[in-house]
Amino acid sequence: MRKSIIIVVSIVSVLAILFAVALGFTGTNIKVNSSAIKEAGTIKDNQSDSGETMDSISTPTPESTQEKNTEMAITEVQTKVSFTILKPAYIPDGYTLDISQTSGTKFRGTTAQLEQARLTYTKENETLTLLEVLVVGDDPIDSKIASKTPWKFVDINGVQGRLLEKSDGKQLSWEIGKLNLTILGSAYNGNGFTDTSLSKEEMIMMAKSVK
Repeated sequence: MRKSIIIVVSIVSVLAILFAVALGFTGTNIKVNSSAIKEAGTIKDNQSDSGETMDSISTPTPESTQEKNTEMAITEVQTKVSFTILKPAYIPDGYTLDISQTSGTKFRGTTAQLEQARLTYTKENETLTLLEVLVVGDDPIDSKIASKTPWKFVDINGVQGRLLEKSDGKQLSWEIGKLNLTILGSAYNGNGFTDTSLSKEEMIMMAKSVK
């Protein structure tokens, strides 16, 4: 008799389980278990093996999209010239590299070949361009014209720099080895170019940071 009762109870249990499956109760248990697992995982994620919270462990800051795009643009320009492109470590506040105006080109004249890298930084209506030029052959610059230019001479890391301030912008030129460098600063007001609001001291600071 007792054995018959056990058999009946077993059958009833099996039927109850099958009935529960049919009604979707098992799915509910899975959801509940998943939530529990998720909560347990969150607790584990927030703690290290030593019991310290992850907030107390420093993580490296991901590189910004702007920095990645800047490096990619300069790398692309590098493939267009034979010399190593120099970059300013100091860029005046608010200026960012304008990829559309950044380029590398080669020019072949009758007596010389020029290679030029252009890195252009913009801030609203202002433009700040770093030109790097390598001359292969005779220097095409007319020394007579250069001598008549009203330069102001400044020191750029022990090298004589030439500063020109005009109504349509500022120009700062100097040399690093065989490379001729120039920083051009100007603003556009809709009617034409005017002088940049950037001071000559900031331009000199930027020039000194170029390496």
